[in-house]
Amino acid sequence: MKASVGALSFALGIWVCAVFDPSAAHAEGMRCGHRLVSEGDPPYRVESRCGPPLETRSWTELRSIRVRVGNVWVDRVVEVKYEQWTYDHGPDRLVRYVIFENGQLVKVNTGHYGEGAG
Repeated sequence: MKASVGALSFALGIWVCAVFDPSAAHAEGMRCGHRLVSEGDPPYRVESRCGPPLETRSWTELRSIRVRVGNVWVDRVVEVKYEQWTYDHGPDRLVRYVIFENGQLVKVNTGHYGEGAG
């Protein structure tokens, strides 16, 4: 069975978007120069790849979880530690807010254009 030129062009277009769009490659990560930090990375790895953050903020929240104890489900309250690191790489790039939960990267939020020197 022969593939049509239109189908091949469409497939090539999808491949190009997936390869060259960093948000499609990994939604919960960011590039630091030629290095990538990803979901699950610990703070020391992020700092070694991206440098020290401009500022940090830490807080603790309580979360209800459901755990199974034998044949019974029990509600428990656990403490969750958060850290937010701010990276500002200058006025030509967007500020990034890196969120850690219990010592693992869980989310990268994008803010406004930076103000730093780069």
